Amino acid sequence: MATIRPDITLIRGDSSSINFTLEGVDLTGATVFFTAKSAIDDDDTDSNAAIAVEVTAHTNPEAGETVIPLTSSDTDVTPGQYFYDIQVKKGDNTITSIRYRKLEVIADITRRTS
Repeated sequence: MATIRPDITLIRGDSSSINFTLEGVDLTGATVFFTAKSAIDDDDTDSNAAIAVEVTAHTNPEAGETVIPLTSSDTDVTPGQYFYDIQVKKGDNTITSIRYRKLEVIADITRRTS
């Protein structure tokens, strides 16, 4: 089995945005689900998700372009590597998914903000 290297690096507690394009998929009226977990599991409720974000407003829906906004609360997780995927649920209930990938959350040095 090939090693999956993280393709996204986040700093714990920082806000961030992930630009995403699903080529050939019109996102008009669709919901995009971004989910990150420490392990791949069969929990269909995603209750083990470290990060779970839903996006319904897209930057260029006809071209399959959206931005997944991550708040400082979303990224305030234990530093380490996580598996993530992105699923799109269209208005007609069809689901399109990307193959899972990895992201890494690295520790921040400064925890104080005032």
